[in-house]
Amino acid sequence: MIRAGALAIAILSTAASAAFAAPVDLSGRWSFTSNVGAGEGCRFGGTATVTPTENADQFEATLVAEHRCPDYYHFIVEQSADLWVTGKQVSVLSTIKDIVKQDTKPGWEDYAPDNFALTLQSDGHLFGSLNGRGVARWVRQEEGIS
Repeated sequence: MIRAGALAIAILSTAASAAFAAPVDLSGRWSFTSNVGAGEGCRFGGTATVTPTENADQFEATLVAEHRCPDYYHFIVEQSADLWVTGKQVSVLSTIKDIVKQDTKPGWEDYAPDNFALTLQSDGHLFGSLNGRGVARWVRQEEGIS
């Protein structure tokens, strides 16, 4: 009987710890990459500056993305984004603020916002997909010492 009681307390304690786990803090500077178009020699990457909001599971960000496909286009795009955290899942929904650079061939003039579906791998690493088309990786940048 004592063992069963101890086991029940251990299970409840573990469940309570999981329920009250500290919220994930995504604040800071991140770099991101994706393999979208890599087979055609394309490159995609950029940076994100993430800031907290009043809600512990929501963040805001400014993204600067560069997408270059030598035979078709070269974009540098500034975007604002909302990030939502649900457990280890991170959703990033972006809105284009400014197309800083656009060098395109006819038929490649449009740029869609960069939306990500990511999973928290560690405090400084997110892994998932970009717009459901390619593998994406976010890595937290180390803060410099001044």
